[in-house]
Amino acid sequence: MQVPTKHYLYYTWGDFEEDVLKILRLLRDNIYHTIAPVAFGGLTLGTKLKNIYDVKTRIIFASSYNSTKKGELKVKVGDLTKMISPVLVVDDIADTGTTLDTIASYLQNNNIEFDTLTLFYKKRSIHKPSFYLHKVEDDRWIIFPWE
Repeated sequence: MQVPTKHYLYYTWGDFEEDVLKILRLLRDNIYHTIAPVAFGGLTLGTKLKNIYDVKTRIIFASSYNSTKKGELKVKVGDLTKMISPVLVVDDIADTGTTLDTIASYLQNNNIEFDTLTLFYKKRSIHKPSFYLHKVEDDRWIIFPWE
């Protein structure tokens, strides 16, 4: 990863490819029948994992940001009958954790077995992912190459 500036941390495609290999090692003992990337941040990682594992994908549409300003959370999970447990919910970051917490509650209420995976987890997040690669102690904004 590039050296962070005071307010930003720059994440590169090279970082992403290295992290995918770490994720494969991290998940090697787990089996998932559905990858559920959270749009839009989780789509790149979700697509990569879907292609590697060759499993179903069900996109979860969720957003609480308009550019860099926080707004009202909107979540659309879609047809749960097409979500085969266990599910791996994938996002790029657990920032405040509100999005993942809302999704987790929804899946729990519908008796869907799942884990959550993020590349980054901010200490302030109300949802701690089942799996994450990088813990961010402060409030820097992560700049991803797919943004």
